[in-house]
Amino acid sequence: MDQKEFTSIVQDVIQPLFTGSELIETPEVSSKAHAQVAFGENNYTLLLKPTKDDDYRFKLTRQQQFTNDDISIVKAILNELNALGDIPVQYRDELLVVLVEKAISQSLVETEQQHKTLLSLLQRMHTWAGRTYEGRDVTFGIELDLNRQDGSDFQLNKYVGDDCFALLSDGIDSKIKIDSSGNLIAIEQCPLCMEDLPKVPFRFMRFANSLSPQGIGIILLENKEILIIKEKELAYAYRRGFWRRFNHDAIIKRIAAGSKYPEEDVRIAIYSSCLDVSFARTGGSITCLRKTREKRCQQERIAADELIATGDSVKAITARIVAADRTFDYIERKIRQELIGIDGATILRSDGSLLACGAIVKIRSGSVGGGRLASVLTLAEYGVAIKISSDGEITGYYVEIPSQEEEESQTTSTQKDAQQDSGSQYTINELFRFA
Repeated sequence: MDQKEFTSIVQDVIQPLFTGSELIETPEVSSKAHAQVAFGENNYTLLLKPTKDDDYRFKLTRQQQFTNDDISIVKAILNELNALGDIPVQYRDELLVVLVEKAISQSLVETEQQHKTLLSLLQRMHTWAGRTYEGRDVTFGIELDLNRQDGSDFQLNKYVGDDCFALLSDGIDSKIKIDSSGNLIAIEQCPLCMEDLPKVPFRFMRFANSLSPQGIGIILLENKEILIIKEKELAYAYRRGFWRRFNHDAIIKRIAAGSKYPEEDVRIAIYSSCLDVSFARTGGSITCLRKTREKRCQQERIAADELIATGDSVKAITARIVAADRTFDYIERKIRQELIGIDGATILRSDGSLLACGAIVKIRSGSVGGGRLASVLTLAEYGVAIKISSDGEITGYYVEIPSQEEEESQTTSTQKDAQQDSGSQYTINELFRFA
């Protein structure tokens, strides 16, 4: 495979799988001694080439570290690509989606029969995504129980295209359960979920919690997105025409930006709430301030009447009653989602307590992008600021700031006043991005 074609496929298939990654388009020299896919630069880079024998390889970089599982899925994609051979131009996009789904399926199951069943289900979901039933989009929730082989003689894959199946599950409160061969076991109501599952969007927790230990959940949403859930975690999602892989623990760690604050429980709450807002498609933003910059943020960026502790605005009074002196991780998850969805910025102190909710931030002059992005980029100087777009993408920003002693010695009060209305003296960094 020539370099141009390989570059195009990496950009169209592998790069979207790892949201926020960047392909360095100039390859480096490689040899047969180099692996087909390998870590580079403290695991923040993947080095990849079509086959082990190729004499070049490309770098794929991102802000959070890659994992061994990431290497496995990339290897599986490349192996499928090599087995496919030449791709007819007229079928290229469709074949590349199938290629990725084959690799995803292989990463989730163990036997050829399980792989065949899962792959067929994913293809059926794409078919239903292009259909409607009585004028409305169709939703599905299916559990593939890899441990079961005792289903009925009713082969779901043969009949799931029938209109009657359009009403039998929704992936929220109900599901269709099949065995590893695709035979129907039952149609079930998902019981109430009494525990928090932070690595699954809130609205799908009942479905995820109902899965058996060896179950894989597939959900088709009204907006044509497809979710794959395993071991009570969102593993993959088909969004905006691409498959995306989720690495929850890496993002939760990155929310601290190298600091010990906020504590892990608060970081998990922030992360799960970002997932909830993302899949609700409401958009929003949340910022967790650095302890040394809390006072400055209050003074420079937030109107006094919007501070939850003392403000007299409707939003401040409402948030004060809702929060009831609780840190963010102790507020009910659905309520956290609604708070972030309020127009304006949700801002936390370093200990996880709410400082402001729906706040209109005084942004810097010369800010670029829409109001939400400008607000987030301004708040990034004071802590980790996260923007959740209405299309579902989640991006975290921060700046490297000096210690409190260095900051006070380097910046006079006059300089601080001037910096409020001019461009930041610090470089804004992208901490993570995923969707």
